[in-house]
Amino acid sequence: MKICLKTFASIADVCGFKERTISVADGSTPRSVLELLIGEYPKLSHQKDMILVAVNEVYADLDTMLFDGDELALFPPVSGG
Repeated sequence: MKICLKTFASIADVCGFKERTISVADGSTPRSVLELLIGEYPKLSHQKDMILVAVNEVYADLDTMLFDGDELALFPPVSGG
């Protein structure tokens, strides 16, 4: 199945893209997509426990089931004052 993967801020810097359509296996989750990305971009591994995800513009759990055509967005940790 195909999903639209969006990356933001430092994640986009590491991956070198802000948006890309990727093919993933049926039954994939944000967690499995993140593991694939870490395999391709090992520098993401230090952020993996803090990355926020959204599926179809709604914040989601790493174990949310993805479906064909979904949009998955990955955000770095947010801080501010």
